[in-house]
Amino acid sequence: MGSSLRRWAVLLAVVPAFALASCGVSGEVAEPSPSATELSLGPLGAPDCQPASPSLGQEAQGTGSGDVTAYGLLFVSDAASIPGDGSTNKMVVRMTGDGEMLAHLVAPDGSERPLVWGPEQHGGSTFRRPGDEWGIGFAFDAPGCWQVALERANGDRADFWFDVKE
Repeated sequence: MGSSLRRWAVLLAVVPAFALASCGVSGEVAEPSPSATELSLGPLGAPDCQPASPSLGQEAQGTGSGDVTAYGLLFVSDAASIPGDGSTNKMVVRMTGDGEMLAHLVAPDGSERPLVWGPEQHGGSTFRRPGDEWGIGFAFDAPGCWQVALERANGDRADFWFDVKE
């Protein structure tokens, strides 16, 4: 099955499960608890974007160390086509682990670039993925494979790999 078809199949399986999970008693909203299989957006990303982090619409999945999960909600039309024009991009990240988060932006040439802002811890939102929520701002100013590297205070790590086009 092709990756696009597989992503649609996962989406069609997950959406009804989330809808059913949101029905609680006495007005309470039950938190969905999908399995790891339901959470997967595709093959996880790797260095040099071989492959890039999987994405579906505005959502991307990071590659975590051990049992760590990380999901990003990008404020762009499609996570697979972030521009390399230097414009600021916002990403809300949900990552498991404990403690404060550090974030690093690594350019295609291996140099570290400053974030535009963040990480800023969020109190919550409608982005329902496991872990604490943080916001970061970054800018890609060249084509190539960009890395957004995240690290929690307890040493847990996750990386997003974005293949940026001109």
